[in-house]
Amino acid sequence: MHYYSPNYKAVLLSAEIPEFPEMEDLGNIEQSSDLIEINELETWYLKFYDKNKIPLELEHQKDYLQEKDKLNKFFERLSDNVFRINFKNYVGLSRFAGFQIRVINTKISEDQFDAMLHELCDEYANLIFSFQQTVGSSGCKEKSGNDPLYLQILFIKHFLLNSSPNLQHIAELICRNPHHRLQAIRQTTPVELARQIDLTSIVTLFSNSSALAELRPGHSLENSSIARRTAALSGRHLFPIELAECHRRVDHDTPENRFIKFFIGDLLSRLRQFNVKKSFLNPELQDDLKMLVQELEHFSQNPLWQTVGNLQHIPSHSMVLQKRDGYSHLFKLYSLLQLATRYTCSAFRFDRLIELKDVPKLYEYWCFFQVKRAIERVLSQRQPKTITWFNHQEETVLEAGLWLDYGDNIGLYYDKDCRGSDPGQLAPDGLSGYSSLKLRPDIMICQGSRKLILDAKYKIDKNKDDAKSDDLIKMHAYRDAINNVWGAYALYPGQKADKLEKYPCFGEADTSYKGIGAIALTPGNYQQELDTLIQVFLS
Repeated sequence: MHYYSPNYKAVLLSAEIPEFPEMEDLGNIEQSSDLIEINELETWYLKFYDKNKIPLELEHQKDYLQEKDKLNKFFERLSDNVFRINFKNYVGLSRFAGFQIRVINTKISEDQFDAMLHELCDEYANLIFSFQQTVGSSGCKEKSGNDPLYLQILFIKHFLLNSSPNLQHIAELICRNPHHRLQAIRQTTPVELARQIDLTSIVTLFSNSSALAELRPGHSLENSSIARRTAALSGRHLFPIELAECHRRVDHDTPENRFIKFFIGDLLSRLRQFNVKKSFLNPELQDDLKMLVQELEHFSQNPLWQTVGNLQHIPSHSMVLQKRDGYSHLFKLYSLLQLATRYTCSAFRFDRLIELKDVPKLYEYWCFFQVKRAIERVLSQRQPKTITWFNHQEETVLEAGLWLDYGDNIGLYYDKDCRGSDPGQLAPDGLSGYSSLKLRPDIMICQGSRKLILDAKYKIDKNKDDAKSDDLIKMHAYRDAINNVWGAYALYPGQKADKLEKYPCFGEADTSYKGIGAIALTPGNYQQELDTLIQVFLS
C-alpha cells in the first residue's frame, strides 16, 4: 500500500521488498489526507524524491532514539533519501513528513497506556511527597535525573489537564470566589452623612480643630449630647461638621493571591521552555502543551490580578493554600515540582515515557508501583520507614536503583544489582548472587535473606495468552544464580487469571522451595494472585 505526501514529495509504503514508483507516477498515488494505521510490528519504508525536503528530525535522528537499544530505532536511514520505519513498542499518534500515523499496539491499547501513565504519575507524586514526611531518604545526589523537565511536564499535564478539577475548573474556583481580606480605611464624611462613630473617630475629631464649628447661642444643637460634652471639655459650644468614619473594603492583594499570580507565570515559563523541544513522534504532547499555555494565559489576564502585587514570600503555612479548593490544587502542584527538582534521579526515565512512549519501560515502572501497593495492602497500609536511591557505581552511565525499607527486615527494591561482586552496602546481607554475571531483576522483595523476584516482561505468547517460555527460563536463571530466592515470577500484560495452586511452592510446608511462574497484570484487570503471592511469601 502506497501513500503520497505532495508537500514533502515523499512516498510511504508497506512491503517486504520496497518498490517505489517512478517520479512521473507520483500523481497517481493516493494522497495521505486520512489517518494511516500502522501495526507496531510492521516495517514500512519512506522515500523522499527531493533531498531538500527531508525534515530536520530525520536528519538528526539521535535526538529521538533510545540510546542504549539500537534495535529500537524508529527510523533507520538506508540511503540518502530512503528510510526504514519500525515503531516497535510505540503506541499512539505520530506525525512526520506530512503523514498522520496511528501506531496500533497489539499488547496494550492507547487508553491502557494513558491509564498506566496517569496511575504512575499519581504513585510517583506520592513517593516524592513522602520525602517531606517522617520518612527518611538518602542516596545519590550527583545527578538529578536524565531530564527533570520531562517529569515536570508530566506532572503539569497530569494535574492540570487530565485530572479533576482541571485547569479551567481551578481558574473558575479561584476567580469566582477569590481569597480576600477586609481592609479598614478612614474617610472624612460630613457629619449628616455619617453612619457610625467609634473611639478613633472621636480622638481624630478633637485633634483636628478645623472639623469643629462654634454654635451660635440658642442653637438647637446646643442641647445635643455631643455639644454638651464638647462644652464641658472645652468651655465652648462646638459641634463637629465632619467625622473620620471607618469604612471596610474588600482587598484581594493577599499573600495567597500573590502566590497564585506568581505560579501562573512560573508555569507559563516552564511550558514555553519545553515547547522549544520539537516532538514529531508525539504530536499530541505539543497540542496539549499549547492548550495549557492558552488556558494559563487566559487565567493570567483576569482583572483580579491587576489588584494583586508581586510575591514577596511563599505563605507555605497558609490554610487557604493547604485546604481551599483551587488554591490547594495549585499549591500541591507547586510543592510537587519543587520536590521533583530536588529528588528526581535516573531510576526512572520519564523522557522515554513522554517523548518516545516507551511502553515496556512504562509497564516496568507501573508493575513496580503495583507491587508496592500490594505490599502495603498485605502489611495493613504500612508505609516505608526509609526510601533510598542508590547508584550502580560500576556503570559507565550513572543509573540508580530504589530501596524502600518497611521495617521488620522487609524491603522492596527496584533495579537492584545482584552480581556476585556487588558489596551490597545499602542492603541487608545476602543480596549478592553466586555469579559475576550482570543480574538486575526489575523488582525484588526481601524478608531477611529470603527473596521474591518479580520481573516485568512486556511480552506475551498470543497462542496461549501466557508469558513467553523464554521469560520463564529467565526466572530459572534468577532462582539459580541469586542467593536465597524463594520464588521468581514474570509479570506480563495478559488477561488470564492464573491460579496460584499450579505453582509448586504454594501449599508446601517447606516455604524455602524455589518456585517459578508468571502472573498476568494489566490496568483495569486487577489480579488477586499478586496479593496472595506476596502474602504467602511474607507469612
